[in-house]
Amino acid sequence: MAKLDIKYRLEGKALPPRPIKVAIGDWGGSADWKKEHGSRPEAWHCPAFTDACIHGFELLYQYETELQVLNVNGKIEFRWSMDKEPGEGSDPRRDFVYTHPPAIDYLFSTSLDIQVPPGYVLRIEPHPRFYRDETETVAPAVCGQVQTDWWPKRLFVVFKNPPPGQRHIFRKGEPYAQALCIPRDDFSLTEMTPQERDARRKMEEEVLLAKSLIARRVWVSSENVVFTDYYAVLARAFARKGLEGVNEVVRESVEQYHQIVPPGKSVPQYLELAEAAIAKEQFIEAKEILSYVRDKIDPNNPEVFRQLAILQWNWKVPHGAVAAMQRAVELAPNQLTFRLDMASLYLLVKRPDLARQELQAALAIDPSCAPARQLLDQLTARSSDAPPSN
Repeated sequence: MAKLDIKYRLEGKALPPRPIKVAIGDWGGSADWKKEHGSRPEAWHCPAFTDACIHGFELLYQYETELQVLNVNGKIEFRWSMDKEPGEGSDPRRDFVYTHPPAIDYLFSTSLDIQVPPGYVLRIEPHPRFYRDETETVAPAVCGQVQTDWWPKRLFVVFKNPPPGQRHIFRKGEPYAQALCIPRDDFSLTEMTPQERDARRKMEEEVLLAKSLIARRVWVSSENVVFTDYYAVLARAFARKGLEGVNEVVRESVEQYHQIVPPGKSVPQYLELAEAAIAKEQFIEAKEILSYVRDKIDPNNPEVFRQLAILQWNWKVPHGAVAAMQRAVELAPNQLTFRLDMASLYLLVKRPDLARQELQAALAIDPSCAPARQLLDQLTARSSDAPPSN
C-alpha cells in the first residue's frame, strides 16, 4: 500500500498537526494497571480502541490564552485570560464564534490548511481523549468531511456545546480533534452468499470457543471480568500470513480446546479434570472445563462454582472467588462444607462479620460441627481482645 503524502499550511500561530500516540498516564489510562489479574481495565489494554486512536493525526490548540467555553443557564460564554497572549498574529477571540440559531454548537477557525491526495477526503472526528475524559471538559468535535485535495480554505472545526453548568477547556498544545485521511466513498453493499455467511459464522463460533487458548495473555479484572489479547494475536497472524494465518491459529486452538475439554464425559469426570488442572496450576484449562460444565451441561451445579472459587483464589482474583463461592452456597444452602469454605474465604478477605454469619448458619445445620464451633470461638476471642474504638 502506497504511503500517503498529506501536506499542510500554517497561518498565524497554528501548530503543525502530529501523529497520535496513546497517552498512557492521561486519556490512555494508567501504566500502573497492567494486563494482569485484579487490574482495572484501561484504554491501552484494548487494541481495537488504541488502533482507532493512533489512526490519522491530531490537531493542537495554538494559543497561549486558555479558553473556557461555559454553558450558563443555557447561554454559551467564552472566557479568556488575554494577559497571557503576546498579541502578535491572529486573535483567538475572533476564531471562536457561534453557529446559526438554535445554538447547539460553536465553531473554531483553525488557521490550518491540510491537503490530502486526490481520491481521498479529510475527515474530522472527536479526539480519542474525549471518550476517556472523566472531567467532562474535553470538547467533542462534530464529524465533518472536506475534499481538501482541491479545497484551499483553512479548516474550521465545530464543537457541540457543553451541557448546562459544564465547560470545555482549551489549553496550548492540547489536541482538540482527530483528523483522518480516508478514501472518497465508492462502494456497493452486497449480502454475503450462503457459503460466505456460513464460513464467517463458523469462524466466529470457533474464535469464541477457543479465545482464551488463542490468547497469549489472559487476566481477570478487579470486577471479575475475563480479558484476553486474542484479537491482537489474530491481528499479528493476519499481518504475517493473511487469512490463512488466522485460520491456522484458530484451527490449532480449537484442537487444543477439544483436548482440554473432551466431549462425552459426565459432570463428575469433568470436575475431576478441572480439579487436576487447578492442582497443576493450569488455570486457563481449568476455566475452560468449568465454564463448559456451567454453560453447556449443568448451570446450577454448586460444585462447579466451588471449584471456580478455588480457581479464582489461586488466580489471585479474590473478588471472583467470593462471588463464585456465594453462588455455590446459594445453590446448596444446607451443604455444611460450603458454609465452612465460605466462612474461610470471608476471613481471607478480611470480612470477619460475614464469616461469623456463615459459621452460625453452619451450626444451625449441624450444632455438633466442631470446625464451625472452633472458628466461631476464635472469632469471639479476637473480638474480645480487640482494643475499644474511639
